[in-house]
Amino acid sequence: MLQRFCLVGLFVIVPALLGFAEKGVHPTVMPEQTEQNTISSSPPKKKVTLNSIQPEKPLLTEKDQRTKGTLIVQIKQLRNDRGNLKVSIFNKPDGFPVGGKNALRNLIVPITPTQTEAVFENLPLDSYAVSIWHDENKDNKINTNWIGMPKEGLGVSRDAKGSFGPPKYHDARFDFNTKKMIILINTTYL
Repeated sequence: MLQRFCLVGLFVIVPALLGFAEKGVHPTVMPEQTEQNTISSSPPKKKVTLNSIQPEKPLLTEKDQRTKGTLIVQIKQLRNDRGNLKVSIFNKPDGFPVGGKNALRNLIVPITPTQTEAVFENLPLDSYAVSIWHDENKDNKINTNWIGMPKEGLGVSRDAKGSFGPPKYHDARFDFNTKKMIILINTTYL
C-alpha cells in the first residue's frame, strides 16, 4: 500500500511542484522516445544551411564575363557601297588572310554609305588578326587580274602590308584583352 501511495503522490506532487497543476495540465507518462519506437508518416526533415542552397547558374559565368568581350571592327575607305564585306577573325596563322575556312569566325556584313562595321560578341580574350575583303560583285571569290593581284578591296588589322604577297599573320596580330575594343581597318584597292 505504501508503494501505491508513493506512486500516486509522485503523480500529484511533482506536477504541482513544476507548476502544471496551476494551469490545469496533467502530464501523462509516455515511454521514452527513441528512434526505434518512433513512427512518423513523413520523412525526416533535412537540415538546410545557407551553404546547401545553390543559386541558379547565370547564362554567362563570372569567369566568362571576365574572359570574353566584344570586338568592333570599323572598315574605312571603301570605294563604293556595292556588294558585301567579308570579315574573318583568325587566332592562328593557318589560312590568313583569305582562308575563311580556317578562320575562327566569319561574318558577311552589308555595306552602308555612312559606316560599315562588324561586331564579334562573346569573343574570348586572346591574340587575333582580322582580315576584310570587299566582295563588290557578290560572287564569293576574290577577283584578280592576269598576274594574280586582287581587283577587289582588301585589308587587315593593324593595316599590315605584305611585301611580294599578302600580309603575314604576326604583322596583323593584336592583343584583345578588354571587354570592348574597337579597331580600324583601311581598305586597299590595288
